[in-house]
Amino acid sequence: MNRKIFVLAAIASSLLFTKPALANDSAISDTLRPKIPAHGQITKVITNDDYALVRWVADPIGGMATLKWTGQSWEVLSTDTRGWPPIEIFAKERGMTIEEAEELLDAYDPNWRQW
Repeated sequence: MNRKIFVLAAIASSLLFTKPALANDSAISDTLRPKIPAHGQITKVITNDDYALVRWVADPIGGMATLKWTGQSWEVLSTDTRGWPPIEIFAKERGMTIEEAEELLDAYDPNWRQW
């Protein structure tokens, strides 16, 4: 009986601190939309752990946005329109480790190292 209560408590607490999986793309889009031009379109959303990488286009410009999960909501870290900096700068500017940055970029495009 105590084991069942412990397991149920563990499951319940993990649900409280987990990103809502089905609403992720929508929540990310809602958070990002005010930070890009009004006519901008979100064309790709990749999430990996606590980070999201989003491609947006607003002719004639476009860019990549990086967001971070704060535990309760998404926070926009960048909405760059420039080219890709070296991985060390990409990671540092976003407050992530190089490993986290590589993982996120690998999920976005496994060929990113060739850019």
